[in-house]
Amino acid sequence: MHKLTLGVLFFFNTLFVQAQALLSFNVQVVKGNVRLEFVIRGGFTCQGIRVERATDSINFKSIYEFSGVCGGASSDIKYFYTDNSPISNKTNYYRLDLRAYGLSDVVSVFYVDLGDKNYLLIPNPCAGNCKLFFDNEEKRKLQFFVLDVNGKATTEIFTNENSVDIWKLHLANGVYFFTLSDEKKILSKGKFVVE
Repeated sequence: MHKLTLGVLFFFNTLFVQAQALLSFNVQVVKGNVRLEFVIRGGFTCQGIRVERATDSINFKSIYEFSGVCGGASSDIKYFYTDNSPISNKTNYYRLDLRAYGLSDVVSVFYVDLGDKNYLLIPNPCAGNCKLFFDNEEKRKLQFFVLDVNGKATTEIFTNENSVDIWKLHLANGVYFFTLSDEKKILSKGKFVVE
C-alpha cells in the first residue's frame, strides 16, 4: 500500500514540476521544415533535453539532444530546433524528454511535401474527405477555380489558407481541372477525380 501511494505521489509530483519547468512548447511548418520552440522557466535547470518524434503519437524516437546544462538559474531560456527531415504527408508528433522533470505534452503538425507539382491532393482520387494542399505560407489571397471535363466552371473560391477541402465543394463524380492563382499569375494547375 505504501509503495503504491509513494508511486502515485511521485507521478503527480513529476507532472506538477514538469508543468512548472516547461513554460511553452510550440511547433510549426516553416519553409519546408518543422520548427520547434520551447521555453524553460527560470529557476529550473536540467542535464540535457531530448527531442522525440513519432508518426503515431505513441512510438517516439529521439531525433536530437540538447546536451549539457539546460535552463537558467534566474531567467527563462528559449530553445529552438529545426527538424530538417520531417515525415512527409503525415502528422508528425513531438515531445520533449526533460529527464528528471519527465516528458512534455505532445504537440503535432501535419507536414506536407508538395513535390514538383507544387500541390498535393490527399487522397486522389477523392472519396469522402479530400484535401488539396498548396504553398501559401504568406497567407496571400488566392483564387481556386474548378472546371469540369466540358470546360464548364463549377467552382470559384478565394482563400488565404494553404489548403482547400474538396469534399466541401459538393462536386458530382467525375474528372475536374483546377487552377490556383494569385493576382498576378497561375501558381498551380492540375486535375483530380471525384468518386
